[in-house]
Amino acid sequence: MFGKKSDSDKKLDAAKVDLAAANAKLQKVIAAEDAAANSSDMYAQWRSARDDADADVRRLEKLIATIQAGAQALREHEAAEAMNKRIAAARKQ
Repeated sequence: MFGKKSDSDKKLDAAKVDLAAANAKLQKVIAAEDAAANSSDMYAQWRSARDDADADVRRLEKLIATIQAGAQALREHEAAEAMNKRIAAARKQ
């Protein structure tokens, strides 16, 4: 449990770091809305940057959910496998 991190744990940690950075970028872009409102071109550029930043946050949230679901499924499989081994060992006695 406290040994080396699995590939899944490493991917999850990296995705969480990326999500924090993406959220910070999104907040920075959102804060620039008032300055962008001065012209329609600037606002269109701002809106595009906001949409891109928001899409990145959503992508990373989905990635994290996928990694977590995979890790949970693996834990459940390993627990069931361990239980089956214990049952088989008990039947041999």
